[in-house]
Amino acid sequence: MALITESERPVLYVGGGTLKSRAAQELLAFAERTGMPVVTTLMARGAFPDSHEQHLGMPGMHGMYTAVTAIQKSDLLISLGARFDDRVTGKVPPSPPGPRSFTSTSTGPSSTRSAKPTSRSRATSRRC
Repeated sequence: MALITESERPVLYVGGGTLKSRAAQELLAFAERTGMPVVTTLMARGAFPDSHEQHLGMPGMHGMYTAVTAIQKSDLLISLGARFDDRVTGKVPPSPPGPRSFTSTSTGPSSTRSAKPTSRSRATSRRC
């Protein structure tokens, strides 16, 4: 929780695993409680209401400028049920400039080939 309260520009990066684990209600409650902006991948469409004021749209090469910019400028990226594939990240330099931190919470095996987390938590998005 300290990472969240200490960050200035946190972003929730939500993938299809959130839908698979049926955690949309928990996502909505968490996002509203924290006030964090939400970016959803194509596979997470419907996990968070498009009309919600915190929703920035999809990231990546077919996504929204606002969503991409929010991720690029974030100082904390919390990933829920998402992978970091090249359609979202593009070509990532081996060592991004400046201090960066993100936490990845996954519902199963995920690919982090293009991003190196500074901290990681593996859990399910929703308790069964």
